[in-house]
Amino acid sequence: MIYVGGTSYFGDAGNGVSQDEHYRSEPKGWGPYIAGSIDLAKQYGEQGYPVTIVYPTQIYGPTSWMEQLYLRPLYEKKPVTGLKGYDAYFSPIHIEDCSRACLHLIEHGKVGGNYILSDNLQLPSSEFRQEIERLMDVQDAKIRLVPRFLCQLALGPVLTEYATANTNFSNKKLLDTGFQLKYPDYKQGLPNVVQTWLAKQS
Repeated sequence: MIYVGGTSYFGDAGNGVSQDEHYRSEPKGWGPYIAGSIDLAKQYGEQGYPVTIVYPTQIYGPTSWMEQLYLRPLYEKKPVTGLKGYDAYFSPIHIEDCSRACLHLIEHGKVGGNYILSDNLQLPSSEFRQEIERLMDVQDAKIRLVPRFLCQLALGPVLTEYATANTNFSNKKLLDTGFQLKYPDYKQGLPNVVQTWLAKQS
C-alpha cells in the first residue's frame, strides 16, 4: 500500500546540501495538517503493516499550478507573479515519473519505508521559470513581485508559507531501489510539458 504525503512534512530544507528522508524540521505549509496522519502511517509500517510512504516534491505537468502560475500567463503575455525577496529552492519531478515511481515502489519499496520522489536536480525556482520562458520563446517576460503580506492576503498563510520554504531534497533512496527516471532533470522534462500544453491551445 502506498501512502502519499508531501515534503512539506519535513519543513524547510535550506538551499545547501539536499536533505533525505531522515531530515525533519518544523513542518511548513500543508505540513502541520498532514503530520499526524504520516506519523500514524509510519507507526503502522513499523508494526509490519504493508505501508510504504512517499513524499513527492513539486510535481510538474501541463495542468494544475504549472498552467496557472506560468504557462497561461506567459502564453497570454501577462505578468508572472512571484514573491518579493524569495527565490526558494525547488525540487521538481515530472508527473509521469512521479506516477511511475509510485507503481515501482508497490513492488520494490520496503514495507514501512519512506521515499522522497524527486528528480536529480534541485534549483532556484526562478531558473525553472526562466527555462519555461525560453521554451515558449517569451522575450522580456513581465514579472510581478509582490510582498509576502500581500501574498498572505491573496492566497492565505498556508500557501504563502509553502511558497517561501526551500524544498531541497535528495532522491538517492528512491534510485537505490532500481528506479530509473524518464526525465532526470527539468531541462529534459519541461519540453514535453510545454509542447503538450501548447498543442492544446491550437
